[in-house]
Amino acid sequence: SGTTSVFTSALKAFSSNWTAVGTRISWPNTNGKLQAVTGSSSVAISVLWTPYSIGYVGSDSTMEYSLPPAQLITGAGEIQALTPNSTALAALSFPLGADLSATI
Repeated sequence: SGTTSVFTSALKAFSSNWTAVGTRISWPNTNGKLQAVTGSSSVAISVLWTPYSIGYVGSDSTMEYSLPPAQLITGAGEIQALTPNSTALAALSFPLGADLSATI
Protein backbone atom coordinates (compact mmCIF):
# COMPACT_ATOMS: atom_id res chain seq x y z
CA SER A 1 0.00 0.00 0.00
CA GLY A 2 1.01 3.62 -0.15
CA THR A 3 1.24 3.69 3.64
CA THR A 4 3.70 0.78 3.61
CA SER A 5 5.81 2.47 0.96
CA VAL A 6 5.99 5.73 2.95
CA PHE A 7 6.70 3.87 6.20
CA THR A 8 9.46 1.69 4.76
CA SER A 9 11.03 4.68 2.97
CA ALA A 10 11.17 6.46 6.33
CA LEU A 11 12.77 3.41 7.98
CA LYS A 12 15.43 3.36 5.27
CA ALA A 13 16.07 7.10 5.76
CA PHE A 14 16.40 6.59 9.53
CA SER A 15 18.68 3.56 9.45
CA SER A 16 21.24 2.20 7.03
CA ASN A 17 20.35 -1.28 8.38
CA TRP A 18 16.91 -1.11 6.75
CA THR A 19 16.94 -1.86 3.04
CA ALA A 20 13.42 -3.09 2.15
CA VAL A 21 11.27 -0.39 0.56
CA GLY A 22 7.99 -0.80 -1.27
CA THR A 23 4.40 -1.86 -0.98
CA ARG A 24 4.93 -5.56 -0.19
CA ILE A 25 7.38 -6.32 2.59
CA SER A 26 8.34 -9.57 4.32
CA TRP A 27 8.48 -8.34 7.90
CA PRO A 28 10.89 -10.04 10.31
CA ASN A 29 9.04 -12.42 12.68
CA THR A 30 11.82 -13.54 15.00
CA ASN A 31 9.58 -14.40 17.95
CA GLY A 32 6.69 -15.92 15.97
CA LYS A 33 4.21 -13.33 17.25
CA LEU A 34 3.84 -11.15 14.16
CA GLN A 35 0.22 -10.61 13.19
CA ALA A 36 0.01 -9.25 9.67
CA VAL A 37 -3.21 -7.57 8.58
CA THR A 38 -4.07 -5.81 5.34
CA GLY A 39 -5.64 -2.38 5.02
CA SER A 40 -5.51 0.65 7.27
CA SER A 41 -8.89 -0.07 8.89
CA SER A 42 -7.82 -3.62 9.79
CA VAL A 43 -4.49 -2.37 11.15
CA ALA A 44 -6.20 0.31 13.26
CA ILE A 45 -8.72 -2.16 14.70
CA SER A 46 -5.99 -4.73 15.38
CA VAL A 47 -3.90 -2.15 17.25
CA LEU A 48 -6.93 -1.08 19.28
CA TRP A 49 -7.79 -4.66 20.29
CA THR A 50 -4.26 -5.98 20.87
CA PRO A 51 -2.52 -4.78 24.05
CA TYR A 52 1.07 -3.54 23.60
CA SER A 53 0.80 -3.71 19.82
CA ILE A 54 2.50 -1.50 17.27
CA GLY A 55 1.12 -0.70 13.85
CA TYR A 56 1.25 2.04 11.26
CA VAL A 57 -1.63 3.79 9.54
CA GLY A 58 -2.16 7.14 7.87
CA SER A 59 -3.29 10.16 9.85
CA ASP A 60 -6.84 9.77 8.52
CA SER A 61 -7.15 6.35 10.20
CA THR A 62 -5.49 7.70 13.35
CA MET A 63 -8.24 10.30 13.63
CA GLU A 64 -11.08 7.98 12.54
CA TYR A 65 -10.23 5.35 15.18
CA SER A 66 -9.03 7.81 17.86
CA LEU A 67 -5.57 6.26 17.98
CA PRO A 68 -2.93 8.22 19.88
CA PRO A 69 -0.38 9.87 17.60
CA ALA A 70 3.15 8.58 17.36
CA GLN A 71 5.71 10.38 19.47
CA LEU A 72 9.18 10.97 18.09
CA ILE A 73 12.37 12.17 19.71
CA THR A 74 13.68 15.23 17.90
CA GLY A 75 17.31 15.96 17.11
CA ALA A 76 17.24 18.22 20.19
CA GLY A 77 16.18 15.27 22.35
CA GLU A 78 12.62 16.52 22.87
CA ILE A 79 9.56 14.25 22.59
CA GLN A 80 7.19 15.53 19.91
CA ALA A 81 3.73 14.12 19.17
CA LEU A 82 3.09 13.64 15.47
CA THR A 83 0.05 15.85 14.89
CA PRO A 84 -1.17 17.69 11.78
CA ASN A 85 0.30 20.92 13.18
CA SER A 86 3.70 19.46 14.12
CA THR A 87 3.90 17.70 10.75
CA ALA A 88 3.14 20.92 8.88
CA LEU A 89 5.76 22.82 10.87
CA ALA A 90 8.37 20.11 10.23
CA ALA A 91 7.58 20.09 6.51
CA LEU A 92 8.42 23.80 6.34
CA SER A 93 12.06 22.96 7.06
CA PHE A 94 12.42 20.95 3.83
CA PRO A 95 13.27 22.70 0.56
CA LEU A 96 10.61 22.55 -2.14
CA GLY A 97 11.34 21.46 -5.68
CA ALA A 98 10.31 23.50 -8.71
CA ASP A 99 7.05 21.52 -8.80
CA LEU A 100 6.47 22.38 -5.09
CA SER A 101 7.19 18.81 -3.99
CA ALA A 102 9.42 17.84 -1.08
CA THR A 103 11.13 14.63 -0.05
CA ILE A 104 10.81 14.18 3.66
